[in-house]
Amino acid sequence: MTPFLLLALLQTAEPPIRPSAALGFEPGTDSMLADWKQVSGYMNSLAQQSRYVHVDTLGRTTEGRPFLLMTITSPANQGRLADIKRAQGLLADPRRLTDTALQEIRNTQPAVILISNNIHSTEVASSQMGMLLAYRLATDAALRPLLDSVVVLMIPSMNPDGLDTVVSWYRRYKGTRTKAVPCPGSTTSTSGTTTTATGSC
Repeated sequence: MTPFLLLALLQTAEPPIRPSAALGFEPGTDSMLADWKQVSGYMNSLAQQSRYVHVDTLGRTTEGRPFLLMTITSPANQGRLADIKRAQGLLADPRRLTDTALQEIRNTQPAVILISNNIHSTEVASSQMGMLLAYRLATDAALRPLLDSVVVLMIPSMNPDGLDTVVSWYRRYKGTRTKAVPCPGSTTSTSGTTTTATGSC
């Protein structure tokens, strides 16, 4: 493929789809929650549409759902992730490095940050926000210089099984008289006329 043809293909490529277009609603909209199939589906589609995004499936959850890790950075960095990983391994114990070697890594390697969303199942906001953040990192031209010097690792949900439990529960009771019932896995205790729900999903 000639450089001119490659440039033409890049210029005519469709921009990545927005989360709202994929879901049918804007993440964060009141009374609307995306489940793990929707979240993971969007993240995988974003990786197919953007050279700035790569998705790995690290394994399966207890209930069999894919556990994802996203790598968001410049295409140049995407092409040298093995070298970046090696440098991060050296930085894990900088006592093994000379001052010269340490400075070389600082001068030539990007920073690496990890964002882990949705550890606790009922704390759903980060699993929804992650789609917006990934989209912005992949499409905002103002952030291009940042992604030259930073590798963003994002786990869209640390708890896909719990996310689906909560979303299923919420959809089941949304709009009903029992909307305020305790979430799955919680316990209740009654003292006099007051009922208190404790625990979490």
